[in-house]
Amino acid sequence: MEFEIIKAVRTSSPVSIFIEGESGSGKTYSALLMARGLAGPDGKIGIIDTEGGRSLIYADDKEIGGFEYMAFTAPYSPARFIQAIDAAIADGWKVIVIDSASLEHDGEGGLIEMAENESASGKNSMQKWIKPKFEHKKFLNHSVGLPAHIIMCFRQTITTDFSAKPPASIMSTVAEKNTKFVMEIHCTITADHKAHWSRIPKPYAHCVEQDSLITIETGAKITGLSYPLNDFKR
Repeated sequence: MEFEIIKAVRTSSPVSIFIEGESGSGKTYSALLMARGLAGPDGKIGIIDTEGGRSLIYADDKEIGGFEYMAFTAPYSPARFIQAIDAAIADGWKVIVIDSASLEHDGEGGLIEMAENESASGKNSMQKWIKPKFEHKKFLNHSVGLPAHIIMCFRQTITTDFSAKPPASIMSTVAEKNTKFVMEIHCTITADHKAHWSRIPKPYAHCVEQDSLITIETGAKITGLSYPLNDFKR
């Protein structure tokens, strides 16, 4: 028989999580706490750090319990992010945190620069985005098809909406516009370090508490497994 049909049984499958917030909101720490919960007390977690080593301030945090570290510098092309992710998988990471993934969009060698280079070679305003968007789609498809959980952190910045009358200041996320919709879970970390969940699939709805701090327990619940909290104490 070419196709096998079986009764569906829920499994603890890898999740992809989109975290956004302005500078200083606590994205990195929240992501690492969630990563520890997702991986369990002894699972290997790590961070692909594009922020010049900022994540290292949490290296001795007893709650997180240690993590692997990968320094990631320019160029921030989708292809290089894929290579970094594959290196993390080869090293046995159970949860991969990318902080900040925004540089894949606006950093040196990222999507905007790729489009500018296409424009310089004679492509028009629509054609110049064909290659960058194709490469970006490969990056996203690769990221959500991993044998590991992935958490991507994105910066938010204040921009002006000139279409409003009068013009209004709005919070914008530094990411390609379709990125968010590929990721399974979305949350915004507010200025008081609390998480607002804007997309949480029904099976995970009981795992989070709206407008509360992210904890190790948050990640542990999402896995569908339960760990005694004492297991996480170092």
